[in-house]
Amino acid sequence: MNSIKQKTTGLIFLLALAVYFSFGLYHLAKFETADEHFWINQDRILQYWNAVEKGDWKATRINNKPGITLAYISGVGLIFDKNHSAEIKERGAVFTSYDPQEFQRINFLYRFPLLIFNGLFSIFFFWVIAKLTENKWIGLWSATLILLSPILLGVSQIVNPDALSWLFCSATIFSYLLFLKTGRKKVVAFTALFLGLALATKYIALILVYYLFFVFIAYLLFYYNKDKEMAEVFPAKILKMALSYLAVVFGGLLIFSLLMPAVFVKSKYLFHDVIDFGHTGPVFWAVILADVAIALDAFFLKSRIALACLKLFSQYKNIIFKGILLIVSGLCFFTLLNWVLKFNFFNLEGVPFDSRQSDFFISLAFWKKLILQARPLVFSLTPLTLGALFLIWIKTIFQKPKYAFLVFVLSAFILIYWLAVTMQGLLVNIRYGIILTPLVLFLAALGIWELSRHKLFQRVNKVIISLLIIVISLVSIWFIKPFYFNYANALLPRESLITGAWGYGGYEAGQFLNSLPRGSGEILVIADYPGVCPFVQAQCVDMNNENQGEINSVLSQNKDNVYLVLTRRGQVRWGYIGQFISVMKKPPLWELKIDDRPGNFIRVYKQ
Repeated sequence: MNSIKQKTTGLIFLLALAVYFSFGLYHLAKFETADEHFWINQDRILQYWNAVEKGDWKATRINNKPGITLAYISGVGLIFDKNHSAEIKERGAVFTSYDPQEFQRINFLYRFPLLIFNGLFSIFFFWVIAKLTENKWIGLWSATLILLSPILLGVSQIVNPDALSWLFCSATIFSYLLFLKTGRKKVVAFTALFLGLALATKYIALILVYYLFFVFIAYLLFYYNKDKEMAEVFPAKILKMALSYLAVVFGGLLIFSLLMPAVFVKSKYLFHDVIDFGHTGPVFWAVILADVAIALDAFFLKSRIALACLKLFSQYKNIIFKGILLIVSGLCFFTLLNWVLKFNFFNLEGVPFDSRQSDFFISLAFWKKLILQARPLVFSLTPLTLGALFLIWIKTIFQKPKYAFLVFVLSAFILIYWLAVTMQGLLVNIRYGIILTPLVLFLAALGIWELSRHKLFQRVNKVIISLLIIVISLVSIWFIKPFYFNYANALLPRESLITGAWGYGGYEAGQFLNSLPRGSGEILVIADYPGVCPFVQAQCVDMNNENQGEINSVLSQNKDNVYLVLTRRGQVRWGYIGQFISVMKKPPLWELKIDDRPGNFIRVYKQ
C-alpha cells in the first residue's frame, strides 16, 4: 500500500513539475527586469569566476547583496556565452542599437539554469515536509503550491539574488524544524549548509540566526511539562539542541566564507557586512552567549535554570502562542477589510506599495505600518492558498491540531520579519517579502489537509484533491501569464497595485515599435524605464540621471521620428516636465495594462 501511495504522489508531483516548466519556459527570454543588467551585462557573475580563476579572493565580493549563489547557478550560462558583447550593435553618445535576437539568447542562457534549479529543488521541499509532518500528501501539496505559485514562478525566471533567497531561507527553516523532530546530526549539517547558502545569497538571511534561536526556545516551551521524567530527559536534549544551534550558526558562517573568500582578505566583510547587518551585531553576540549559557546550564546544573524558567513561563504559553497567531491573522484580516471591502479603517488605501522609505511611510503609526507590511503577502497569494491559510489559523487558535507547533513557529516568523523591517523603516514589497511565501504555502497545505479530514470531505480521494490543487493553481498562472511576478489575486481592487511592471511589457512595446513603418528616416526611441531598448530594432535610450539634458535636446530638435515609451514607474521617478506633458495629453499609439490594472501601464507615444 505504501509503495502504491509513494508512486502515486511521485507521479502527481511530476505532473506539477511539468506544469511549472511549461509555463516557466514560456516567454523566458522576452523581458528584462530593472536589476538584471547588473548581474549579466555589467558582469558581476563573470567577475566572481574571474576572481576565483586568478586567486583574487578580495574580488569575490561582487556586490553588497552578496549574490554569490547566483554566480554559481546562473553562472552556468557563462559556459555557453562566448560572444556576450554581440547584443549591442552600436553604442552612441546618447542612443544605443541592440540586436534583439542576441539579447534574448543571452537572457535564456542565464535564466534557464535558475529555472531548472528552482524547479528541481522542490524535490527537497517535498521530501523535507513529508518527513517533518510524517505525511506524504502534505509534502506533495506543499511542493505543488510552491511550484505553481505565480510569484515564485515569476521570480525563478529573473537573474537576481531574490530568485534564490526565498529558496535557501525556507530550506534552512524546514531543515532546522526537522532536526528538532528527529535529532539527527546529518540534518544539522543540512541546516548549516542552507544557512550558509542563504547568507551567500542575501545578508537579510541573518534574521534566521535569531529566528532559529527563537524556534529552539519555543520548542522547549511548547513541549515542556512538569512531570518528573521531563526533568530527567530535558537536560540532555537541551544540551544537544544548544550545541547543534551553535554548529548551525558557525557552520553556516564557515560555508558563507568559503563561498566568498574575500572575508579572509578583509574580515569586515564577515563581521561588518554579515554579523553586524542592520547594526544588529550586539544582538548576534547576545544570542550566541545566551545559547552558550543554556548549554553550560545543561552540562553543569542539569538545566536547573532553564527548567525553572520554563516552569515560570509555561503558564503563559497558550497566551503567547495564540496571541502571536491572533496578531498575524488579524493583520491579514484587517488588510482584506481595508482594501477589498474598502472600509479604510486606518486611511491606508492611498499609500503606494513602493513608498518603502518615503517620509510619508515613516511618519505613519507603527500599527499602520504593520498592516501595510501584510498587504503584499495577502494579495500575492492565490485565493486557494489564502483561504487555506485562514482556515489553519482559525483551527489552531480555537483548537489544537496535530501540527499546531509548526503553525505557530512559521506564523511567528512572518511577524518577526514584519517587525524587523518596520523597525528598519522599510515597507516590504513583493520582492523583499518573498522569503515568507513558501512558508505560507506550507501553512496553506496544512489547511487543505485539515479540510480534507472534515466529515464533508473525508471520502474525497487524496488524488482528486491533489489534481484539483494543480488545476486551480494552473488557472491563476494562466490568467497572469507571462507576467507571473506581477500576479495579484482577484480580491485586490483593479485600481490598486502591490507591485510594478519592473521591466515587464518592454518586449511587447518593442514588438509594436518594430512593426511601425519606417518611412524615410530611422526612428529614435526614448524609454523612461529599463526593459524596452534591447527589444527595439532602432536607436534607443533609457532615461537616467545623467542623460536627461541630452534627451530634452533630442525632444526639442526632432519632431517626426521620436517615440516615447512611458510607464507608471517612470512617472514616479522623473515627474515628467516639458515636452513629456504635451505628449501625454495625446492618446497613446499603443498601451499594455499588466494584469488589466490601469495603474500598471506601458504606453507608446509619438513625439
